[in-house]
Amino acid sequence: MELFIVAALLGLIPAFIAQSKGRSFGAWWLYGFFLFIVAIIHALLISKNDKAIEDKQLENGMRKCPFCAELVKKEAIKCKHCGSDIPAFNVAKESNVDYLFVPSCVPINEYIKVDAGRKTINSSKVADVVYKLRKINPDVSSEWIEKRYSDDIEFILSELPHDLREEFSMVYRSILMA
Repeated sequence: MELFIVAALLGLIPAFIAQSKGRSFGAWWLYGFFLFIVAIIHALLISKNDKAIEDKQLENGMRKCPFCAELVKKEAIKCKHCGSDIPAFNVAKESNVDYLFVPSCVPINEYIKVDAGRKTINSSKVADVVYKLRKINPDVSSEWIEKRYSDDIEFILSELPHDLREEFSMVYRSILMA
């Protein structure tokens, strides 16, 4: 009888080690109960199951930072890893907008229109892009959107002809801040 109690208690050791690495507590307890020496060595040598650990943390009040993808508390407004301001947590709203949209995924030639042989910025396309950015970031300020997508806008500017860069910046900023 005492042997079963000792085996049950010893089985807890590899079970706790394996659980800390994202493995099943119950399965490892049984393994430790029947084959303690093998189970303890195995539990110490197995690698972490990062996906399982992350999934468990997401279920227990954590969320990913939209900028660096590190886990932070749901209530956080500033990421402790990258220092970015994080929008307030809200339940995802139904939308037909692609949440992977970024301004730089729009082909550069769509930002340009030719009017009477003269190239200008297509302000309706810029307005469409700003509309999508606001739709996928509904509860944040224009300044936050401007900061968040500044690298994409810099990329677009670098791809535009030199004579259209200032015009694009003015059109984008005026529509965004309106």
